[in-house]
Amino acid sequence: MTNGASLVDETGEMIKPKFITPDYPYVEEEVYQEFKAQYQRFVQFMKKKPSHLDSHLFSTDIYQAAINAAKRLAEEVGIPLRNHDTNGFEHVEFMWEKPLEIPYGAYENLDYIYDYASSILCYDYVEIMTHPGYLDSFILENSTFSMPRANELESLISTRMRQFINDNIVELISYHDIPKK
Repeated sequence: MTNGASLVDETGEMIKPKFITPDYPYVEEEVYQEFKAQYQRFVQFMKKKPSHLDSHLFSTDIYQAAINAAKRLAEEVGIPLRNHDTNGFEHVEFMWEKPLEIPYGAYENLDYIYDYASSILCYDYVEIMTHPGYLDSFILENSTFSMPRANELESLISTRMRQFINDNIVELISYHDIPKK
């Protein structure tokens, strides 16, 4: 981690977005330096660029300093930024329950995809936010989002989802496949 004073609390721990308000006074240059350091660490470790930039808990959708810093970095390194149009890349519509105005918890799995298919399939490129995963002791002990992970995984690998993808001629791609303008 960089030395961004606006990013940490009095104990030196990174401040979690759920504990602050959207007007929290992040210093944009500190946020940028932190994003850049994390990007560089990824490239060093993985020996390639990530497919796109993202943040945890919607930081790059809530905090203006984070939005500006992430856009700056995305454009400098030439990769898309989730949920934001990035110069040089086609638009990717970011979907989950909230943009579709579905009350949180209304679905235990990803069945909303079928119910709201027309609102999703009308875009050329869509990212549907999911958090699938197998439950291990670490997840069970440390995550507030444990059972939904298993439910989403089950939805994603189901015969019904495969049939939906085939019937609607959906091509599964990554951000690496998003065309440049």
